[in-house]
Amino acid sequence: MAGGGSYAVDLTLDWAPAVAPGFFAFSPPAASQAVPFSQLLQGVMFSAAGKLGGLLSAFVGGR
Repeated sequence: MAGGGSYAVDLTLDWAPAVAPGFFAFSPPAASQAVPFSQLLQGVMFSAAGKLGGLLSAFVGGR
C-alpha cells in the first residue's frame, strides 16, 4: 500500500496432519450381532453363483 507499513507472514502448512486415535472408532448399534466372516463369505459366494448362473444361461441361448 502506498504510505503503509510492511507485513511479515510466517506460514506453515501441515500436509499430513495427525489423526486422533478415536477418529475411526465404530460403535455398533445395541441390537446388532457379529457375523463370522466365513458365514458372510458363503452368502456372498452363493449370491454370486446365482447371478453367474443366470448370465451363463443368457450367453448359451436361454432367456
